[in-house]
Amino acid sequence: MTEPKTKDLAATPPDGSGVAAVNRALSLICCFGNDDKSLTLAELARRTGLYKSTILRLAESLEQFDVLIRDTDGGFRLGPELVRLGSLAHRVSGDKMNIEAVLTQLVEATGESATYYIRRNDLRLALFRVDSRKSLRDHIRPGDLLTLQHGAAGRVLSDTRPYAERRNDPFQTIVSLGERDPEIAAIAGPVFQDGVIVGSLSISGAKTRFSETVVQHGRHSVERACRKLSLILDPTLEIPGSSPKSASLPR
Repeated sequence: MTEPKTKDLAATPPDGSGVAAVNRALSLICCFGNDDKSLTLAELARRTGLYKSTILRLAESLEQFDVLIRDTDGGFRLGPELVRLGSLAHRVSGDKMNIEAVLTQLVEATGESATYYIRRNDLRLALFRVDSRKSLRDHIRPGDLLTLQHGAAGRVLSDTRPYAERRNDPFQTIVSLGERDPEIAAIAGPVFQDGVIVGSLSISGAKTRFSETVVQHGRHSVERACRKLSLILDPTLEIPGSSPKSASLPR
């Protein structure tokens, strides 16, 4: 299956707000992709649009905090301080253990890979992932950035209506068949906390496996998982007592 492209998606902030120097420094860090062990000065300049002289000045400051490290061959790689910060971020990004437990249950119930996405500006970030045991599957990794415009989870996160405005069917799922990748299908639903969407649970796999019967079962499983996780994150959430809605397979 086609792997998602993550590079160049987060190199610059979505608008001109904030402190320019801070934005530039963060763009150096955010332009690294999952497959990048080290980047040359020229590649950093290409991805960020910054002058090489500016990058060198910013890198000097980032190196002092172990956020960026310069190799002996002149390349740049992410520093160990980001490992510490990443560990802290995982602890406060929802509830890591409970989210991964729900993802594991989704994989067991559907046989497909399960991912928890959050919104990051105009993109969606794969925060947690549990892979299916099937050899034919999509390849999403934690840290991957994907578009909001295509795919079930992207469309779920694009709907910013608060929970109070969705009283009839707050956990309605969305099905995508070959939107982001022509070989991949997905089913996703919203996760709420404090009355707003904080993430999306999604199952995905080879489109050829997503028959109408499979989709009906998948929607039911995803909706149940979204309800369960929302209650874990927000025990005060009032959830309608009706059973998950059954919907026909979109054509």
